[in-house]
Amino acid sequence: IQSNIKKWQEYMGNLAQSGDLVAGYRPTNEGATISGKEKTTKPIPYVANDDLVSSVLIIKAENMEAAKAIANKCQVFELGGSVEVRAMMNVAGQ
Repeated sequence: IQSNIKKWQEYMGNLAQSGDLVAGYRPTNEGATISGKEKTTKPIPYVANDDLVSSVLIIKAENMEAAKAIANKCQVFELGGSVEVRAMMNVAGQ
């Protein structure tokens, strides 16, 4: 685990130095999922497609292929994890 943590630190440091890292977020254990017409509330972690979302990184990349190349260097694969790569749209009107 210590070896993996060191590799994460290097990965994140390299992203920051290259200017590719825009933001990084890690959901806390606090929170809730509200769903359905009844707005049922469950105190569970953020899960997407049955996978626990442990971090969200927003990066700059020229295109999807460049983004996938950055994602392929992620340390989560060493522990059997996965990375979802998606283009983002600004819906805040800025």
